[in-house]
Amino acid sequence: MNMLTLLLTCCLPQSPAPAERMPVSLAIVRGAFREVAGAQAPLPSFAVDGNTRRTTLRHRGRTMSLEVAATDKPPELWLDADGDGTRDDGERLPLRFDGAFAELDLGPFGVEAELALFQGPAGLKAILRTRYHFAGEFVDGDRTIGVRWIDMDGDGAPSRGDRWIALPPDRLAKLALSNSMFTAHEADEPWHFGDRELRAHVGTDGTVEVSWAVPRQPRSEFLAARYERVARWFAEGFEVDRAAFEREHGIEPTRPQGKPVAWYHTLELADALAFARKVGKPLLVEWSNDACPWCKRLPWSTYRDQAVIQRLQGFACVRIHPDLEPAAAALGVVGVPNLTLLGPDGALLDTIGGYSPPVPFAKSLDRLRQKAGLPAIDS
Repeated sequence: MNMLTLLLTCCLPQSPAPAERMPVSLAIVRGAFREVAGAQAPLPSFAVDGNTRRTTLRHRGRTMSLEVAATDKPPELWLDADGDGTRDDGERLPLRFDGAFAELDLGPFGVEAELALFQGPAGLKAILRTRYHFAGEFVDGDRTIGVRWIDMDGDGAPSRGDRWIALPPDRLAKLALSNSMFTAHEADEPWHFGDRELRAHVGTDGTVEVSWAVPRQPRSEFLAARYERVARWFAEGFEVDRAAFEREHGIEPTRPQGKPVAWYHTLELADALAFARKVGKPLLVEWSNDACPWCKRLPWSTYRDQAVIQRLQGFACVRIHPDLEPAAAALGVVGVPNLTLLGPDGALLDTIGGYSPPVPFAKSLDRLRQKAGLPAIDS
């Protein structure tokens, strides 16, 4: 196990300094975190008080109230930036919704982030789009591993609840939509890659202790449990309009349901192929990510259908995040959700693209079963 202590400054510098090479296997950029992309994290749920919605935003030790009054026309957001409880000049901002979405730059309030608001059937939700910064790289045997620190709260300093990513540099550079990994997260949640996990513990003095070690639990179990937490986060909103959704998509609520098949979770296609060989079934990969609501509609409305369950049982069902596996693009995976039937060599045999209700999804699975040489199911 490689164990190092990273001494990170508590704020971002005005201009990047050159990387400092340390006499250890990890090269650190000290006090010079370079912004490379954005990450997103949900704010606490809005409390409803009559026509007013309230939540809180914590940033750099400050706690700020956010308030939206449904009666405002046009709607406005009040951000109590100074915490005095009064609506001072500049603290009330107009909300311009494009459909169900509105975005606000919080830079004028000293918050290095954007606020994204979503007005849906489940009410108002807010996501803080923060920034993450390059941290360095280290050597693990014959591999070079790149590390990024994800500044989830946008305070410019590592803190509990921030995240760290570790991948080979070439794969890290291709991480186009890594913010989709963080729609729902837990403090000190590890990052998994290969046969290792990256953990970062922030001390009270701001030092960060990073360990690169054997996972504390099998990676597939960790990823499956994490997926369930994210799916439940989405399902809370889905349940509000279940009846309307079923009418819109022609879903008969009295159709027989059962216990969904268990999906194997991994981050690499090679591991998925090995799993399929182990169980002796054709490989069916669901490509999905945290931020995709339609990906979560499948287990919520489709995978529980008895006809779908019967058909899925013939496959080695594996779930992979496409942004973390370069092979996804080579297989033509552009959007999510996307299900691909793959041969033993990883060659693409067939695809189910996008969300489908139970009946058309079961018919698509019949086509895939035929391609895979599995027997037809009459029911």
